[in-house]
Parts: sequence; structure tokens; C-alpha cells
Amino acid sequence: MVSAMSSIVRATVVQASSVFYDTPATLDKAERFLKEAAELGSQLVVFPEAFIGGYPRGYNFADQSTRGKESFRKYHASAINVPGPEVDRLAAMAAKYKVYLVTGAIERERYTLYCSVLFFDPEGNYLGKHRKIMPTFSERLVWGFGDCSTTPVYDTPYGKLGSVICWENRMPLLRTSMYAKDVLSTVGKSFHPGRQIAVVFSKHHCEGNICLKEIVSNTRLDLHTGIEIYCAPTADSGDKWLSTMTHVAMEGGCYVLSPIQICRREDYPSPPEHLYSRSEDFVTPDFDSII
Repeated sequence: MVSAMSSIVRATVVQASSVFYDTPATLDKAERFLKEAAELGSQLVVFPEAFIGGYPRGYNFADQSTRGKESFRKYHASAINVPGPEVDRLAAMAAKYKVYLVTGAIERERYTLYCSVLFFDPEGNYLGKHRKIMPTFSERLVWGFGDCSTTPVYDTPYGKLGSVICWENRMPLLRTSMYAKDVLSTVGKSFHPGRQIAVVFSKHHCEGNICLKEIVSNTRLDLHTGIEIYCAPTADSGDKWLSTMTHVAMEGGCYVLSPIQICRREDYPSPPEHLYSRSEDFVTPDFDSII
């Protein structure tokens, strides 16, 4: 039996909303959270699905009216090119705060938008991306389809790192491929059994009201060739999602980090530009995160 490693890895899961239609402001917000995470000693920071560019909750992009077309134009303009200046800034942030950074982003390639996850290392290198293979339900009106050419797993000193986004986790063969996938460029060279992970859990209900909780896991990871730190940024945190992520952790023998954006009505444009059926202040399903 391989003895457990003594080091503890600290990860931060950020639950915060985008600044809708304002990507530079969203990047500023990301840097504030990265600074906070670095001050807590985190080595890995994970942001929610579509954090850069925004999750289009409540939008009707099938609306062919002038208002609907203008809404999509503004959403398209808020997306980022990969590579591009926003990617360069995120890479610089990762280097500045010396963290592995995983963040959801809306990627723009000409006229098509993709729901993607971007990976950065503490040296400021952009490692690559994962494009959501199967957008869920009405997301298909907004985002294009990814493919298996962007399903990477990266070797890190803390374990093999990758991402599957939200409900594309319903595809068993995608999950299986992640469990079995060798790391890029370091096949067979590195295993991380017995790694302990301390998770600093940042739940941002509103600015200035932050709850931090540290959790230390003593669970030993068995040797395997696939993903060990399974990042699942999401827009859903209901009971079915919670049970799905628990199953993934057990099925894959991996740690799961799954943040959701916590969005208030005021984080979205005001009516009549953006109409949302709920009357409560928060428009996300609930505030649970999975660690």
C-alpha cells in the first residue's frame, strides 16, 4: 500500500455572479476573489459556469424582435476570444497570485458562442480549454456544441485536473473517458495517492457578506490514470445535481469541486430589457455547492 502524502492542498470554490454585459468589470471581480483566495493560502481556485460573459438565465434568444436581437448582440459582445486579451489577463492573474485557475467563460469564435472552461497554471500559462459538448435544453439556442477534441486532463502537483460542465455530466461515456484519460504530456509519470485536500469554501451571497468554511478530507485516492480533481462548474444546484456530483466522486474515485453563480435580480439588466418570472431577490435555484 502506498503511504499518504503529508501535504495538504487548499482549494477555493467561488460562488459569485458575473457583471452582466460588462466583461472588464467581471475580470476585476475575479481578481478580487483571486486575491482573497491567495491570502487564504489557496493553490487552486475554481469559478462557476459562464462566469466570464454571463449565464443567460431568463433570456429568450429565440425572440426575433429588435429587443431580442439587440440582447443577443450585447451578449455576443460580452464573450471572449480564446486566445485573446482577456485570456492574457486571466493568465497574468494566475501568475500574480500563484494559483491554478479554472474558470467558466463564454467563448466567441466568429458568430458562434461556446460555454467553455479555461485552465491556467501558477506560472501564468494558459493550459487549454474544455468546450461544453452538449448544452442543456434552451442553452442550445445560445451556445454551439463542443466535441471530444477539448476534453483535457492536466497534470498538476496536486493531482490530475479537468472539467465537465453542468449537465453534460448526464453523458456516462464522457465521464468514463475522463476517469480513464491520461494526462497531457506526462503520461505514466505522476500519481497522487493519498493526497489530502483542504477546501476553503467561499459563499458570496452579496458583497461584503462572505462565509468561509475550511474542510479537510482524509480520504485516500487510489492509484488510477484519469482525472483526480474533477471541476464541474454549473448553473444548477438542486437535489438531483447534488446526488449526481456525489455519485461522480464515488464512481470516479476523485474529488469534485462544483461552484454555481449566486445571482441576484439586480445583477441582471433591468426590465423591460430583461424580464424574469421570479419575484424574489435571488434568481439562482439555491446556494449549495459541492465539494
